[in-house]
Amino acid sequence: VSSAKLNNFSRLEPTLRLLGVQFDQNVAHNIITEKPGAATKLLYQLYTVLQKKKKSGLTGVEMQTMQPLTNTRLQNMKSEAFRDRLRNLIPRQTDFNLMRVTHRFQEKYKHMEEDLVHMHFEKLENFQKVKEEQRCFNIEKQRWNRSRQNEIMAKIQAAIIQIPKPASNRTLKALDAQKMMKKKKEAEDVANEIKKFEALIKKDLQAKESASKTSLDTAGQTTTDLLNTYSDDDYIKKIQKRLEEDAFAREQREKRRRRLLMDQLIAHEAQ
Repeated sequence: VSSAKLNNFSRLEPTLRLLGVQFDQNVAHNIITEKPGAATKLLYQLYTVLQKKKKSGLTGVEMQTMQPLTNTRLQNMKSEAFRDRLRNLIPRQTDFNLMRVTHRFQEKYKHMEEDLVHMHFEKLENFQKVKEEQRCFNIEKQRWNRSRQNEIMAKIQAAIIQIPKPASNRTLKALDAQKMMKKKKEAEDVANEIKKFEALIKKDLQAKESASKTSLDTAGQTTTDLLNTYSDDDYIKKIQKRLEEDAFAREQREKRRRRLLMDQLIAHEAQ
């Protein structure tokens, strides 16, 4: 395409120069690049020149023959220079194709970028929508939990047993007397229990003493037999010490039991 334009304007240049029209590589470049007003200006100049030539009655061949030989050579050199300068101004076909491909890919990139922006905007809208739905769900859940809690509290309040207040005719003195009677009765019950417990302890002690006597007699017989069998003084001392320790331990246990019962009785009376 660029080569065809170059050839066309190169062929027009000698004729336009012969007619006296102002035409150079800049005018040709403006027409090729479709600059506004460039073609109209050239057509107007061509029209005025043709009107003048028409009045003179000269043909194109006559006008060429009227040109001197040196002028013809100069015009040919100018035509070659015009062609070279115009070739430099007009981009090559490969450059033009590259520009067209670049422009196409730029347009494609622009559309892709617009699509990406649109997709991002849609994702943002969806995210905002989901977030708003989650917020509404949380608000509704909190409202439901609050209403449920209020219902439970109402049921609890309804289930609470209202204890009636004591009658107003009871005075503090009567209440104190009632408390003292109650404590006295409890103290008597505790004393009776202690007496029963001591009686049981006495029976138990008597039974244990009788059993211990029997065991002592048996132990004495055994000791006599052992003395008859063994004449070791250390062994006899160990047996006597063991019997004394058992008796002392029983006495200490009885003392601790009685002390515990007395402490409980004193604490109960103090209440």
